[in-house]
Amino acid sequence: MPRALDIIHLPLGAYMPSRKVLLFAAVSSVAIAAFALVYWQQPYLHAFNSFNHGVAAAGGSMMSASAASASTSAAAGTKAMLEMDIANDGLVYLASARIESFAGDSFTVGIAWGSTTFTWTVDTTSGKGGTQFIQPGGNNSGTINDLTIGDAVDITGMLDPGASSPTIDAQFVRE
Repeated sequence: MPRALDIIHLPLGAYMPSRKVLLFAAVSSVAIAAFALVYWQQPYLHAFNSFNHGVAAAGGSMMSASAASASTSAAAGTKAMLEMDIANDGLVYLASARIESFAGDSFTVGIAWGSTTFTWTVDTTSGKGGTQFIQPGGNNSGTINDLTIGDAVDITGMLDPGASSPTIDAQFVRE
């Protein structure tokens, strides 16, 4: 009679789960990992989507009207996400910049972080084919006259390397 501490030898695979159980476990593990990744990365997804998915490579279309309308301003009662991106090729994206003043076909915007305000001049005449003004809801038939001081806008364009202060040759301005 075997003792309790004796090792019982069983045929290989006697305790192996079926293929269905293994497949279910693998699919469940991937689903849980994907959910966890999305859940914990939510604050970062907005920034990633607004810049990388709405902006193509340099020389291409900077932001489509559908991408602009899909990325709406923050809901009432929540603080809008402030963003300022400058790519190596000079591509600039500003999110939730506040209009401070107008001067002809250009205007000045600011993004405030704490006690520091980053001020940009936005030129709407020198972009390729002019600047498209996209209104809330995705209507891209707007003009500079639709903007007012204090409006929060998203701007996509190219950095003007010859300007003495930070200047964007705007291709898209979205309210």
